[in-house]
Amino acid sequence: MFMPLIRRGEGGKEAILAVPGAGGGANHPGAAADPETGMLYVQSSTRPSGMALVEPDGARSFWPYVLDRVSTAGPRGLPLLKPPYRRITAIDLNRGDIAWQAPLGDGPRNHPAIRHLDLGPLGGGSSSAVTEGGILVTKTLVVTHAARFEVYNDRSTVLGSSLQAYDKFTGELLAEMLTERALHGAPVSYMQDGRQFIAVTGGGMTEPAELIAFALPESERP
Repeated sequence: MFMPLIRRGEGGKEAILAVPGAGGGANHPGAAADPETGMLYVQSSTRPSGMALVEPDGARSFWPYVLDRVSTAGPRGLPLLKPPYRRITAIDLNRGDIAWQAPLGDGPRNHPAIRHLDLGPLGGGSSSAVTEGGILVTKTLVVTHAARFEVYNDRSTVLGSSLQAYDKFTGELLAEMLTERALHGAPVSYMQDGRQFIAVTGGGMTEPAELIAFALPESERP
């Protein structure tokens, strides 16, 4: 979907506001299919891009115009469009219907301008690729993760991630665990000595890269 031209600043360039943005709506995280129920679980984001064609600025180019990006931040750095800004959608492939949809992540609800409203999860994450996640489907759960971040004046700071487990039939958030390390990529599950583990990669770029494994405490094992 392309939206009307936007202009930034006095004499600023005009740009097209494109939704989904350059990073796609459901791009890197991909989707997960459940062969037992015929359900498809997809992450997607509402993250628009402002794009303009401009003449190359002192750089050699075979093209008369090159792509430039324009900030799409709204007032006080909040998103321009309505939430949820990130979500999980469960699609019933047998019926072609959406079974449920749930916000993924808190989003900017701790922003100073709206913190007092005590909003529920808005969905969303930072623009950093190292916080993108995938989906793991088990017999009863959909397991994924979402970035925890704060945003102010169009700048977001990643505080870590939350590993989350949803009821795969209803979309109800059943449990989550907060981490200081930003998680990245799709979770995997494995068994060792009768105990189930979930492992996710963490860090990358400016953070140490790690493989992080989660499990219930021994005392809570069935």
